[in-house]
Amino acid sequence: MMRGRPQPRTERPASQERAYAIASRIKHWAALRSIWPARGHVKLSSRLRLVVAGAIAVLMLLLFVLFAGLEMRDVQERHHERASAIAAVLAENVRGSLAFFDTEAAAKILASVGALPGIRWAALLDADQRLFASFALPDQPLLKPAELVARLQRAPPGNAVNLSEQDGALYVTQVVQVDGQPIGWLMLNLDAENPSLQFLGRLGIVMLAAAVFGLIASFAAARALERIAWPITNLASMMREVSITHDYRMRLMHHRSDEIGELHDGFNGLLEQLEAREQEIAAHQNDLVRLANLDEVTQLSNRHHFRQLLDRALKRAGDVPFALLCLDLDRFKNVNDSLGHDMGDRVLRLVGERLRSIARAEDTMARTGGDEFSVIMSRVSHDDEALPFARRILCSLREPFEINGLTLHIGASIGIALAPRDALAPEQLIKYADLALYEVKAAGRNTVRVYQPAMGNLVDRRLVLEQELREALARGQLTLVYQPQIQTRDRTVTGLEALLRWNHPVLGVVAPAEFIPIAEDSGLIAEIGAWVLEEACREVQLHDDTLSIAVNLSPVQVMTQDLGALIDGVLARTDLAAHRLELEITESVLLNEDAATLQQMAALQQRGVRIVLDDFGTGFASMAYLLRFQFEKIKIDRSFVHLLREQGRKRAIVRAIIEMSRQMGTPVLAEGVESESELQMLTSDGCTEVQGYYFSGPLNEQDLALFLRTWNGATLTAANSALGSLRTVPNLLLLPASQA
Repeated sequence: MMRGRPQPRTERPASQERAYAIASRIKHWAALRSIWPARGHVKLSSRLRLVVAGAIAVLMLLLFVLFAGLEMRDVQERHHERASAIAAVLAENVRGSLAFFDTEAAAKILASVGALPGIRWAALLDADQRLFASFALPDQPLLKPAELVARLQRAPPGNAVNLSEQDGALYVTQVVQVDGQPIGWLMLNLDAENPSLQFLGRLGIVMLAAAVFGLIASFAAARALERIAWPITNLASMMREVSITHDYRMRLMHHRSDEIGELHDGFNGLLEQLEAREQEIAAHQNDLVRLANLDEVTQLSNRHHFRQLLDRALKRAGDVPFALLCLDLDRFKNVNDSLGHDMGDRVLRLVGERLRSIARAEDTMARTGGDEFSVIMSRVSHDDEALPFARRILCSLREPFEINGLTLHIGASIGIALAPRDALAPEQLIKYADLALYEVKAAGRNTVRVYQPAMGNLVDRRLVLEQELREALARGQLTLVYQPQIQTRDRTVTGLEALLRWNHPVLGVVAPAEFIPIAEDSGLIAEIGAWVLEEACREVQLHDDTLSIAVNLSPVQVMTQDLGALIDGVLARTDLAAHRLELEITESVLLNEDAATLQQMAALQQRGVRIVLDDFGTGFASMAYLLRFQFEKIKIDRSFVHLLREQGRKRAIVRAIIEMSRQMGTPVLAEGVESESELQMLTSDGCTEVQGYYFSGPLNEQDLALFLRTWNGATLTAANSALGSLRTVPNLLLLPASQA
C-alpha cells in the first residue's frame, strides 16, 4: 500500500544565515542616533543627503551579498549535483536487492559508497519506512530508525537536498522505484562544503565600483535636492500656516505635472474639502443655535433663550430700562379644542409674524408657553411709553385670521411690568407682569394693564375664588334666579332667563362677571353649565307650559362639549318639550367660525331647541352673523337700549337693528328696560319682547311663583304694584342692572 509523500522542510544554508546576520547589524548601526539624528532637528535637504548616502551603502552591501551568494550557490549546486548523482546510482543498484528482500546484498552495495569522500552513512528503508539495510563510518553513528523516519517525513519529494545547521551535514533522500512505483527510500548523509574564499578579491573590486558609483550618484542627487526640497518645504510652510490660522481658503500655486505637483493638487483638494466641511459645520452650528434658541412654530425666541435675554437686560437695566410685556391669547384654547392643534399651530405662526412686524429692532419677542408670549421692550422707563406699543399689539391681534376659508378671531390680554422700577430679579419681574395680566383677565380680557402693587390682592382673591368654586356646587352655594321676559304686544310673560348666582358664606355674593371667567379658565364651566341646564328646565316645568326657559351657554361649552347628547339627556330627565328651551350664545362663539360649531347648533335646532343670539351689537361684525346662521331670536344688549334716551343717530341705530330683524322675520328682545318711556319707544319701533328692572329683577324660585301668579293677566299698573311687593321679600337675590 502506497503512502503519501513526505512533507518538505525549509531551512537556510549556514552561509546565507551569516549574510543575513551581517545585514541586520548594518541596519541596526544605520538606525543609531549618531548617524540618524532626531527627526525634528534635521532639515529636509540633510535628510535627503543622508538618504542618498544610506542608499549607496545599502547598494554596496547588496552587491557584496549578491556576488557572495551567487558564488556560494554555485558551489552548493555542484555539491548537490554530486550528491544527487551518487544517490541516483546507488538507488539503481539497491533496487533489485530491495525488490527481492535481499538484505545482505543491499548492505554490501551500501558499504561500497564508504570509499567515496564525504560519505558519512547510508540507510535504505523499505516501503513501510522500516530500516532495510545501512552503512556508517566508525566515527559517524547511524541515526535511529525513528529519527530516520522523522527526517524522511521532513524531506522534500524526489532528489531533495536538506541542509542542517546543527551538524553541517547534507542529507539526500532518493526514492527507489520499480516501474514508476516507489518500493523504498535511500538516505545519504554527506559532509557539507563551505564556499571557497578565492572570490573575496572579486568582491573587493565590486565594492570599489559601488563606491565610485555612489560618489557620482551623490553629486547628481545634490544637484536635484534643491529642486526637490523647495516645493516640499513650501508645502510644509503652508501646512504650518493653515494649522495655526485655520484659514482653509489658502491654496498652493505651482506649474508642475510630476508627483510633487500631484501632491500640491491633493493638498489643495484637501483644503477645499476642509473649507466645505468648515462651512457645513458652521451651518450646523447655526442650526443648533437656532433650534436651541427659537420656538419651532413661531420662529420667535423660546422660553430658555428668553430667560437668558431677560437676565442680560436686567444686568444693564440701570442704564437701559425696559418694559416686560406678558401676553396671553384670549380664545386660542377654543381654536385648539375645536379645530385641532394643526390649525392652532398655524394661528400661532401668524401671531408670531404679526408680533415681528410690530416690534422694533431692539425689542425681543418670545413664545414662552402654549398661547403665552413675552416681549422685552427696550429703552422704556414709563407707562406712557409702553402702553401705545401694547395697544398696537392688541389692535393687530384683534384683526381676524383667515386660514383655509375660515375666519378666526383671537384677541389678547397684556400685562406690563417695568425694570428697574418694579424689580431687578427675573422671577419677580415676571411675577409682576403676570399679576397685571391676571387683572386684565379678571376685567374681561382684550385689554392691557400696567403692574401696580395692589394687584397682588386681586390675584390672591382669584386663587381663593377658584379653590372655593370647585366645592361651591357640591356645597349648594350656587343657585339660579330667573328674570321674566315680557311680550310688548299684550305684556304677558312669555319666558324666563336663568341667571347663575354664587352666595358664599364668607365672601358673600360673588358677581357672575367675576366667577364665570374663572370657571371657564379652570374647566369647571362644563360641570356647572350642565347643572344650570337641568335645574332651569326642571324649574320651568313647574309653571305654565307656555313659558320658555333661556339658558346662557359659555363659548367654552359650545366649543368643547357634545351639546346634543347633553341637551337630549336634560330634556329626557326633565320631560321638557324641546321648543321651550332657548340656548343663548354670544357673538364670541361665532368669532372662530367653523363647520363643527355651526353643525352642532343646526343639530340642536333640528331637535326643536331654539338658538338665540345674546348681547347683539357688542362683538365684531354682528350683521354678518345673521346671514351665516338663522337664529330664532335676537337679544339687543342693554347698552343699546340706553341709547333710546338720546335722539338723533344713536336712536337710529336701535331702530335699524329692530327693522333689520323684522325684515328677516326674527323676533327681537331688548334687555335692560328700566322705564316706561323706553318700553313705549321699543314697542313703537317694533320690538317684540323686553326684560328689565322696569318689570322685575332676577327672582328666586319662591318669588318667581308669586310673581307669575300676580302678573298673569294683570295690567302694567297692577304689575308694578305686584313688583313693589315682591321687592320686599327677604330672600330675593337682586343685583344692580350692570351685574345681572
